Amino acid sequence: TVDWEIEQLVNARLFPDQLAVVRSALHALFQAQPGIRQQMIVSAYTAGDISLGTIRHTTLKRTE
Repeated sequence: TVDWEIEQLVNARLFPDQLAVVRSALHALFQAQPGIRQQMIVSAYTAGDISLGTIRHTTLKRTE
């Protein structure tokens, strides 16, 4: 399962913790398919989960 694989990556000391594994995987996903990140942000905004200010901050942070 995914949980087991994440734990094995940490146990093998390839990542310091589970969060680092997930962050790395998300980074790779967003690099490979940039449209997915944009769709996620639009969906979160439409659902009211984030504001335009949050989108601006997230976008600026990504480009720095």
